[in-house]
Amino acid sequence: LPDTMAVVASGGLRTGLDVALSLALGADVVALAKPLLEAATESEEAAYQAIELLIEELRVICFCTGCADPRQLRQVQILRAADLSSSAVSPLPLERPNR
Repeated sequence: LPDTMAVVASGGLRTGLDVALSLALGADVVALAKPLLEAATESEEAAYQAIELLIEELRVICFCTGCADPRQLRQVQILRAADLSSSAVSPLPLERPNR
């Protein structure tokens, strides 16, 4: 894409994780409507709480990935479920070790 075009992620996004994944996959802008509109139909306070929840989820994800802010999510490596079954990734043991 030309540098003058922005990639907008929209549709089906509901959580801070959806926002983080969209940014990590290259979105310049993320648009969320449904969760905010649903909250706004309850009350103004519910709408603010929904926004605060999204921001907090995004902050936690940034912290867990070592990103100082959401723009840095573009450098985060994304591990797909299909990658978990490949030999490149060793799965965690399913059983607890005996003590």
